[in-house]
Amino acid sequence: MKRLTNESGLTLIELLATLVITTMIGLVAYAVLHNGFKTYDRVKIETALRDEADVIMAELTRHMFTLKTSEIESRHFHPNNAPNHYLQLTSGNKLGFYEGKLHADGQQTKALVSEHIQLGEETSIEEITDTQFHITLALEWVESGQTLTIESEIGIINDK
Repeated sequence: MKRLTNESGLTLIELLATLVITTMIGLVAYAVLHNGFKTYDRVKIETALRDEADVIMAELTRHMFTLKTSEIESRHFHPNNAPNHYLQLTSGNKLGFYEGKLHADGQQTKALVSEHIQLGEETSIEEITDTQFHITLALEWVESGQTLTIESEIGIINDK
């Protein structure tokens, strides 16, 4: 009878050690991949909020930059009418934030570009002087609640 002289193979301890090391490497790889996807989603939302804020602020400041004090009929910046912060113009148009939307350019409402974004409660226009305004724009991503707030000051033409 022939006897096996080469009995090389894996012991149970070697097999368990290999399994533990492979599992640890797999967990680390999964954690890195999972965090990468979470970071990608967060950055994507931040970019969308920033793009939306840039469009809204550019639209609002474009109209306010050429606005004259004689074109303003009334100013509605009181805390008791929040979230409505707008200028009522002599043309009958509103310029500012009214009922959760941007009003500008003679249009009743300018909807936000993305349906996932809404104006935050902190959005406001405050009057510093008769010709100087402080704009706070807060945007919120509806699903995650992630927010972005930017502020700007702009002056209008004093023609009185």
